[in-house]
Amino acid sequence: MKETEYSWYKCKNGLIDVAMPIIIQNKHQATLFTGQFFFEPPDKDFFVKQADEFEFDKVAYLNALSEVPVFTKEKIESGVKFLVNIAKLLGEMGLRQKNLLNLSDELEEKVEKRTAELKEKSKEAEQFVYQASHDLRSPMVNIKGFTSLLEKNLEKISSAPKEEFATLLDKDIPENINFIKRSISKVDALLEGFSEISKIGRRNTAKTELDINKLIHEVKSNHEILIKEKGATVEIEDLPLCRGDEKQINQIFSNLMGNALKYLCPNRKGLIRIDGKREDGNAIYCVHDNGIGIGTALHNRVFEMFHQIKPNSSEGEGLGLAIVKKIASKHDGNVWVESELDKGSKFFVSLPTQ
Repeated sequence: MKETEYSWYKCKNGLIDVAMPIIIQNKHQATLFTGQFFFEPPDKDFFVKQADEFEFDKVAYLNALSEVPVFTKEKIESGVKFLVNIAKLLGEMGLRQKNLLNLSDELEEKVEKRTAELKEKSKEAEQFVYQASHDLRSPMVNIKGFTSLLEKNLEKISSAPKEEFATLLDKDIPENINFIKRSISKVDALLEGFSEISKIGRRNTAKTELDINKLIHEVKSNHEILIKEKGATVEIEDLPLCRGDEKQINQIFSNLMGNALKYLCPNRKGLIRIDGKREDGNAIYCVHDNGIGIGTALHNRVFEMFHQIKPNSSEGEGLGLAIVKKIASKHDGNVWVESELDKGSKFFVSLPTQ
């Protein structure tokens, strides 16, 4: 029916009923019925026969019949249209109220989400500042200390005996300068690390559907020389698709594979296996290795900036896993580890599929 149309039908007993659709925002929301009436005075003989046929109380039946109104078609049309307009008005008001409530709920949800994000970013910033001040303090103390020693040794040169002069010039002063250079290099590496972590947060993420199988094989190809040097085997199972920034997701798996190769156990042939599954709208990938493993107490700390599993014997500044965590978080994903000492490690990465 069109909005201006209505439909009436006549029952066998001559009573009329009218139906008219209520259209709100071009959608049929309900149908309005007027209730029964007559277009013309009823045939009383017909209803007397009907009362006899169905054994009704004839007097009560005819009294009820006399209460049924008689309307003209014109009056019904104007009346129904009026009622429909009232119903439409009330319906539209209710619909607007519902939409406002929905918008309010959506806005409240967005505000809560944004507030949580800002709190998390504030927490990250506090941790970042704390980590920066903590990690920079040690090399700066070294620079200050050895600069002071260098100054004292330089003061001694003018009055030092010949034997001590040679020691100062050939050993003590070069040693002081060497320690200062090493501390400056450490500061420089730390600043580079902070810069790299900061860049991840500022980069735009161009999320597309990723063929992780192709991406992981590219990562493996880039590590082929190191894989051969380590004599390791890398197994890649069929992996589910996910959505993300290709370069950043590549970096996640490059860092994880690099770590797996770095910390293989020298007493057994290295094996790295990568598999995955779908779960609750996410793709969960796992990078297994049979390396040296990680103690339970360090499972959370390994994702901190500049934390190194073997600080005295490993290369790098301990940023690989911190970068992995940062990228995963930026993709609304997660990363965690399961590991025991001397039993290898399993690094899990969860990324959305939609």
